[in-house]
Amino acid sequence: AGIIYSAKKLAECYEELLKKQYDLIEGAELTCTELQDKYDMYIVSNGNIKVQLPRLDGSGLRKYFKDVFVSEKVGYQKPQKEFFDYVFYAAQR
Repeated sequence: AGIIYSAKKLAECYEELLKKQYDLIEGAELTCTELQDKYDMYIVSNGNIKVQLPRLDGSGLRKYFKDVFVSEKVGYQKPQKEFFDYVFYAAQR
C-alpha cells in the first residue's frame, strides 16, 4: 500500500517543530551579557518571522538584541546588498 500525505500538511508540521528548535553554543548567553552594554547588537536572519522569532524567544537570547531583522519582513535575502542596506539604515534611526 502506498503512503498518502499532504505536502502542505507536512510543511506545516515541519514549521511547527522548527519553531521549537534551537541549540545554544556553550557560553552564548554569557557572551551576550558581556557585550550588551558595550555594543548595539542586532540579529539578521533569513527565513520567516513565524519560525525565527519563537526560536529566538525560546533560546532566551532575544532580550540582548536591539532589534531583529528577518528577510521575510525586510523583503530581501542575505547576502543581497539591499538586505544589509535596509538593516544599516534602520539601525541608525
